[in-house]
Amino acid sequence: MFTSLLGKLAEAPGLGPLRDYLALKRAQSDAAGTRMMADRLGLAALDTDFLAQFRAKSPTLVVLGSGESVEEVTPSQWKIIGDCVSIGLNNWVVHDFIPDIYCFEQVQSSLDVDARDSMSSLLGREEVVSRAPAVLLFRPHSETSLDRVIQIPSSLHERTRVYGRTGVVTRNRTNLVRDLRRLIRYSVRGQLPESIALDEGMSVARVLSLGVRAGFSHIVLVGVDLNSTQYFFDINPSYLTRRGMEGFNPWKKRGRVHGLEETKTRTFAASTFIPAFAEAARQEVATRVYVSSSSSALANHLPVFDFRDLLAS
Repeated sequence: MFTSLLGKLAEAPGLGPLRDYLALKRAQSDAAGTRMMADRLGLAALDTDFLAQFRAKSPTLVVLGSGESVEEVTPSQWKIIGDCVSIGLNNWVVHDFIPDIYCFEQVQSSLDVDARDSMSSLLGREEVVSRAPAVLLFRPHSETSLDRVIQIPSSLHERTRVYGRTGVVTRNRTNLVRDLRRLIRYSVRGQLPESIALDEGMSVARVLSLGVRAGFSHIVLVGVDLNSTQYFFDINPSYLTRRGMEGFNPWKKRGRVHGLEETKTRTFAASTFIPAFAEAARQEVATRVYVSSSSSALANHLPVFDFRDLLAS
């Protein structure tokens, strides 16, 4: 009862600094865990300079999810995306387009070892390794079985960084933008540990956070649809055929609702958190977040990006 009462009191508007303090303490603790796991994996922890090198290529970051709307991207748009900085999330390794950075988290459980093995194999294929993309690996917990962690090809170890997370303490939607603004401020000012991203139980949230910290002025979400449980390779199996794969199911417990919309393992659904983060980033550092397709559920909350703007510039 005391803990519940304390939690309710912490939601008071005037106690925002207390929530900030708790989030910072969580960040410091997770940074220590991130360093430990990076050492255990024989990899380096994320640092600010690592991210800054990509910002020099373009002020626009394209985040590549695996939703159906990926198939709406035209050849001319793929050329434009290639001129931007791109990050492919988890299942993106199935796609033909090789981004500047791949971003992985461990698979859901040891029952998903087949998905982990497929992603590890796809990351190690010749056309990927020869391009030497960077890799961001979300730190596993110390008790996580290593059969759930993506295997990084040895030739990409120097290009790989392990990172951790913190998040807002609030469970009240009315506090969300305010608390995200404050954590974004801490992040861009270097008051958060270098290896820590802001999170709400989803890779896309962490990558948005890292993109804001790296100073991108525009972040475009491709294939972050939230209104379907289908992936681009479900509706176009030729991606799997080209890889010699009969099937690929990285989320075996798919239901009628997109996994990022459930709130059993997170406080806020993606359709709540992502628009709130976008608003906080706009207010705090003038970064604009877009979606690439009007078919995304996020198009109700975020502007749809016009790739012609980049083509014209």
